[in-house]
Amino acid sequence: MKKYLLSQNGTFYRANLHCHTTCSDGQTTPEETKEAYKNEGYSVIAFTDHRNFIVHNDLTDDTFLALNGYEADVTEAGGWSNKAKTCHICVIALDKNVTEVPEWKNKEYSGESISAFMKDNVEKGFFVTYNHPTWSLESYPEYMSYKGAMALEIVNYGCVVEGYNDRNTHCYDDMLRGGERLFVVGADDNHVRSQFFGGYTMIKADELTYEAISKSLKEGNFYASEGGPKIEELYIEDGHVHVKTDCAREIFFSTDRRICNYAKGSEVSFALGEFDYFRITAVGQDGKCSWTRAYFVDSLSL
Repeated sequence: MKKYLLSQNGTFYRANLHCHTTCSDGQTTPEETKEAYKNEGYSVIAFTDHRNFIVHNDLTDDTFLALNGYEADVTEAGGWSNKAKTCHICVIALDKNVTEVPEWKNKEYSGESISAFMKDNVEKGFFVTYNHPTWSLESYPEYMSYKGAMALEIVNYGCVVEGYNDRNTHCYDDMLRGGERLFVVGADDNHVRSQFFGGYTMIKADELTYEAISKSLKEGNFYASEGGPKIEELYIEDGHVHVKTDCAREIFFSTDRRICNYAKGSEVSFALGEFDYFRITAVGQDGKCSWTRAYFVDSLSL
């Protein structure tokens, strides 16, 4: 019997879950941003302008969904500079009727304060992502102190085109091994048009509604991509993880231990073994990747 890790039924919707417009420091209006992304095949945008939660339900139509959110941030003592460490967090409402967000109490640049903010928002019904640790100049001591986010930006395209290596697989494995059970998203973090259409999240849902997309976000029914192969099927059967893509050159099977695997081809399978979690990376002919979240074996009811 097959156990699907990405649901068998439903439709994949391409989403940008980190977006800036003229409501903060972006150069395109929400309406212009919507039209540009729709023309590129996107169905979902989370509008996450800096420090400003704005409801954009008026932008939703039959073929496009606007998610409401904002990006919070806190910088280390001494204030902003190009050498200062900072933490950025997207907070996305999972209910379209939400009009207010929780206050960040005792706001300071510390693991305790940042974790409390993340946990408070998740408990109150928001999808919380930890963003671009490379651009933020954060390293192991900082990000390992953060607890409670729902997802990590495994790729931030806006940062990549600015020259930062914000493909954060190593950070992801560190946090997983440290006890966090995070999903992964891809995002543009777009401020200007040169940052459009490079990082995205493929969300599988029954329909293009706020409720259905929110349900998939809560359940982790999605994968992240930078333009890599489409992951068409992902399931477990007879003690093996089966991966089917449209065009992968090779597929990697990563775990929390020194038990990993690799296979060439667009459709492959890997044996389950003695490890806590596994995750999949599909690499395209051009080297671009798609990444699944980590699947913890103890939660799969095998």
